[in-house]
Amino acid sequence: MAAHTDTYLLQICHVCSRKMSIYLTLALVFQVIHVHAIPEDPLMTYDQWYSAGTAAYTKEKWYDCITNFLRALEDHKFYQTNLITCRVDCQTKHFLPLEKVVNVELAFFDYALRVSDCVRRCKKRVFEERPDGTASKEVEEAFESLKPYDYLQLCYYKIDNLEQAIATAYTFLLGNPEHEPMRRNIEYYRKMPGVKLDWFKDIELKTYQAYYLQALDHYKKDEWLMVLENMEKALQNYYKEHEQCAALCEEKYDHESFPEFYNAISDHYISVLKCKMNCPVKMGRVYGKPNKHYLADHFHYLQFAYYKVGNIEKAAQAVASFLLLKPDDDTQFRNKIYYLTQESISETHFTPRQDLMKFHLEQTQMSQLLRYAEKHYISADSEMEEKDYPEEVPPRNRGVNPEDLIKTYPVDPEGIKEYEGHGVKIIGDEVLLNGTERFAADGILTEDQCNTLIELAQQGSLFGDGYKQSKVKGSPHTEHEMFEGLTVIRSAQLAQNADVDPEWVQLYLDVADKARDLARKYFVGDKPLYFDFTHLVCRTALEGGINREDLSHPIHGDNCLLLPDG
Repeated sequence: MAAHTDTYLLQICHVCSRKMSIYLTLALVFQVIHVHAIPEDPLMTYDQWYSAGTAAYTKEKWYDCITNFLRALEDHKFYQTNLITCRVDCQTKHFLPLEKVVNVELAFFDYALRVSDCVRRCKKRVFEERPDGTASKEVEEAFESLKPYDYLQLCYYKIDNLEQAIATAYTFLLGNPEHEPMRRNIEYYRKMPGVKLDWFKDIELKTYQAYYLQALDHYKKDEWLMVLENMEKALQNYYKEHEQCAALCEEKYDHESFPEFYNAISDHYISVLKCKMNCPVKMGRVYGKPNKHYLADHFHYLQFAYYKVGNIEKAAQAVASFLLLKPDDDTQFRNKIYYLTQESISETHFTPRQDLMKFHLEQTQMSQLLRYAEKHYISADSEMEEKDYPEEVPPRNRGVNPEDLIKTYPVDPEGIKEYEGHGVKIIGDEVLLNGTERFAADGILTEDQCNTLIELAQQGSLFGDGYKQSKVKGSPHTEHEMFEGLTVIRSAQLAQNADVDPEWVQLYLDVADKARDLARKYFVGDKPLYFDFTHLVCRTALEGGINREDLSHPIHGDNCLLLPDG
């Protein structure tokens, strides 16, 4: 395989021993407000209130439904707010005096132990005898996807409280913009007589978002002083919200094996690092739509507003701040050239803000560390070692000439004929492909469908995605390639967050189903065949690898690593 050759494969692993299980996990989104514990039962936690709410909903006890879900939301915010406070305050209270460090390891763990002890004492003081960590994964996902508001909108509607029904429906839709049933509900509510526009409000609106939206309203009205006041507040509250989001990333981590000391620390920290790097993505949403330049846009509005009020120096600083985040932006570059024509402005005025420089430096360092980990780090849970990848491939393991793959082979088990009638061809069997229980087929996708999956993979794939044992390594198989993948779970997350077209993800699922059905009919006919894993994979040969012209194995079944424990 020549260097720079990209291969896009829909990899289907088949195992006849157990059914496939898919667990959907989404990025957590929290609102931080100050509330109090529920006095009726301070030991009752949000997951218990949530269960009580779903039970009342099922029994059509609408008032109980509302009461229980409101208490669930209240307690969830109470727990998250105080957890954030404990973590942030303890890290602020205990700092690492680098100028006095003699032994880095001792200094770090002195800091870690003090922060850990502080957080535990803080949680004990705030939560007292409250059970900790009782919520299941499903309940946590329900809160992160704003599911309580989905229940609440119907419960409110059933008791004829239209104002709250609309508010809860609108809140849920902003967090789930692709949810068609709720979108239809909102359209229905809009057409109802007597409905007021201000009923359509986001209950979960954060402070930094509220100031930002107010600034935009003043911007449309040319109220420049109010733009500056609200946008500056939005910016400061953005940094505060980001700090809180990062604090929530410091959660528990379940190791899948028993790693060595530093491996365990590294695996956990990389997990935290990935979560923290996702905070700007989660926070960059306006009216439910993602905006990857959300932070930079603050400085776009600030530079123009400062220009309008005659503060050219502040405008120049805002331009420099914007260009720090988007250095190739033509509009701001032209603004810079314009400001340089002003007598009072020189190159020295184009210095980004200190708070942004600190934020950007931290983000850059985390990004560099994460990229290093993704390229070089082998997680403690990985069972693959470099010795598993010999420098030379024995002749018996080499594939055939790629040109042979264009031939059509008359493999015709029962059940395959219907696919062949729709243009699918079996182009390789066990003999050709040097191995048992393998075959190659062509014609499953149209060219447009293939291009769509390539686009989906390019936008959504991650290094080694799908392999918990090799979370951050360039490839779980060999150092001579870059391995990127997109799991069903991640594709669903991307569609949920409106980062990719949901139709692309649906095509991914449809093609996977088609490939599974073809594999089942080829291998076992009408008998059941259970599948463990579905993966959209991009494998790219790297420069400096083995100099060879053959394919090591035309069908990459090793994309699927099945561990001894299943």
